[in-house]
Order: sequence, then structure tokens, then C-alpha cells
Amino acid sequence: MPEHVGRTGEFEAPARRRRPPLVTRDHVIDMAYRLVDDEGPKGLSMRRLASALHVSLPTVYTAIDSREALVERLLDRLVDEIATDLALDHGAADRSTASVEDELLQRGRALLGWARRRPNLTAFLLAEEIGAGVAERAVRAAGAARRASAAALVQTVVGPGAGGVDPVVAVMVVVAEGRAALWLARQERLAGVGAERWVELGCRNVACALRTLAGAAVAASG
Repeated sequence: MPEHVGRTGEFEAPARRRRPPLVTRDHVIDMAYRLVDDEGPKGLSMRRLASALHVSLPTVYTAIDSREALVERLLDRLVDEIATDLALDHGAADRSTASVEDELLQRGRALLGWARRRPNLTAFLLAEEIGAGVAERAVRAAGAARRASAAALVQTVVGPGAGGVDPVVAVMVVVAEGRAALWLARQERLAGVGAERWVELGCRNVACALRTLAGAAVAASG
């Protein structure tokens, strides 16, 4: 009997190199972003996405589990993009109580400016449900400068008790009020009011909601 018979590992076939994936999750998200930016919410079809990527539909699903998961990742990107547009990465600035309304309004106008530049992405933002998961991921992903800037703004708006405002809930409030303002601003029947007025209302609502949250936290701790 040859010596090698019964021994393992000496004559194994060489390991095959694993092929790189045809598409990655980032490829899928990037293309989905472009389709929505070009075509609006109707552009986010998994078949349309597969066609744009020049792959089969099953291949798309090897990179992203479902349309719902893709929507979540797109919303994450949009929230991050809007936060950058609202200058939340510039660090904490010196603020006075007298400038609170002006600063909130400045951020609101920046949001309106983004929406006007990105009408199709705005339509997508308004068409999809945004849950707490988006806010949670936004807080986790925020860099130090963005965290400091947001915390300082909340401190200025709320005053004592700002520490009791859950950052995730604060993001949920800002997203909800921002979406409401943009939705109202896009309604033809309300065009006579003016988009800026709806943004002003949204900013006041954000301030009121944050103060309410802080008050509730103080009451609960007492």
C-alpha cells in the first residue's frame, strides 16, 4: 500500500480563491441614491436597481436583504446629509439666549434650501416612514463635533434640564417637525402662506417640544 494512503492533507486540492462580489452593499446604496435623486420615490424599485447595476435581481439581494433594509440605509444617508447641510459638524459655538430663535430659523432655512435643491430626495423623505431606528443610528454615527454642536444647541434652547433630553428623542422631534414643515411647504393649496412661514412654525415647534421633554424629565426625576 502506498505510504500516502490514509494520510490527510498531503494531496488536497489547492484552495479556490473566493470571487469578489459582483455588487456590494455600498454599490447598491449609491445607485439607489442616484436613482431616487433622478426619479424620486418611483425610482426605488429593486428590478430598476438591478438593471441600473447590470446584475440580476438575486445578485442585488446578496448585497442588501430587502427593499425595507435599503430604505433604512437611504434614510440614514439623507439624515446625515441634511445634518451636514445644517452645519452641525462645525462644533459648539458661543450662543446667547437672545439668538436661539434666530439660530433655529437659520437651521430651518438651511433645511428648506436643501429641499429645494433636492426635490426628488425630499419627496422620498416624505414618502417613507422614519422610525426610531434612524434616529438611534444617527446619534451613534455622529462625530464628536456634531454631538457637541447639537448638545450646545439643545442646552441653549432648553436651559436647565437640557441634560434630561434623550438625544435620540431629540433627533426624532427634529426629524418629525422638519418633515411636517417640508410637507406643508409643498402643498399647492397652502402656497399663499409661504414655505418660510412653515419653516418658522416648525422651528418654534422644535423649541417647544425640546422644552417639554426637558420639563418632563425634571418632573420624573423629582
